[in-house]
Amino acid sequence: MELRTHAGAVHAREILHRRGSPENPLSAYEVEQKFRSVVAGCLSPSAIDQVVQLVDEIDTCASVQPLLAILAAPRPTVYVR
Repeated sequence: MELRTHAGAVHAREILHRRGSPENPLSAYEVEQKFRSVVAGCLSPSAIDQVVQLVDEIDTCASVQPLLAILAAPRPTVYVR
């Protein structure tokens, strides 16, 4: 990217790998913020906080069931005639 000011100064920067790629990874904070923005329309703020906490503790938790309970879509109700 190159930016030229009205005064004629040129500022340039080359980025070889897109943000979030293995070569240019997001920070843990950026990943969390991206997750929060993506799920904001389908999870409540408290559920989002719980998911973030559970994922943060996933290495030491005995079960991932609490995480799955929040993230799994409810089963559709099937009506038999």
